[in-house]
Amino acid sequence: MLMKNLFSIAIMTFASFMLSAQCGPTGGGSGAAGGSFGNTNAGSGYSINSPFGQELLSHNLGVSGYAANRSIYKEAQGSPFLNNESVKGTLVLNDDKRIKDIFLQVDLYTENIIAIKPDGEEIVLNEVLFKEIIIPFEGKDIVYKKTNPKQPNKFYEVLFEDGELVFFKQRYATLREGSDNGTVRREPRFSQRNRYYIKHGEGQVAKVKLKKKDILSNFVDAELYAMKAYAKKKGIKFKDEEDYIAVFEGVYNPVTN
Repeated sequence: MLMKNLFSIAIMTFASFMLSAQCGPTGGGSGAAGGSFGNTNAGSGYSINSPFGQELLSHNLGVSGYAANRSIYKEAQGSPFLNNESVKGTLVLNDDKRIKDIFLQVDLYTENIIAIKPDGEEIVLNEVLFKEIIIPFEGKDIVYKKTNPKQPNKFYEVLFEDGELVFFKQRYATLREGSDNGTVRREPRFSQRNRYYIKHGEGQVAKVKLKKKDILSNFVDAELYAMKAYAKKKGIKFKDEEDYIAVFEGVYNPVTN
């Protein structure tokens, strides 16, 4: 029953895509992310409570009805969410305008980003309208971008980005179905996992395990030498994602390290 009901979110997202295509979502058009808001300068960003933010909300940012998912999720143990409580984040539209102070939550099971309007309505954001989404999480900002050319409208968490190299991550949730054999009943349960990727320039994306041999195999000899030398100098062991981020920062952004 849980899986069957969750298919509704895919239908709603498809409908939102079709509507936004008619509205012209890219910069300079007549849709939500285009020129219908007049000549504005993003600067540090507009609050969702500003006139610009309120006008934005009157357009087709996504589809409502997400509250039904919350009811369904109560049947399962664990959490399908990145952040169990919504937090104030920032949306970057295709024309680089920024809308800040909007409450956001990430559903890792349906891979949807949920926005909560000031009136409390929850909508599934239409990813076609945005180029970047910033969400504070565990003391730092998570930056979501469309980094995978094989999934051009899917957002991934960017861990490191500089010139030709992008190291990015997909957090996702899986669902173990419940069962009842008449003697033992097992409740459905969500579990959260990670996938990691490396991309060089506009080339192929490589899915990697968070292991030294697997990740470093994606680099040429000169890069390998530089990364190993930096890691040795700094005592970095290549064990977790923070280690790889630190090495990439040290090699590709040497001025700041």
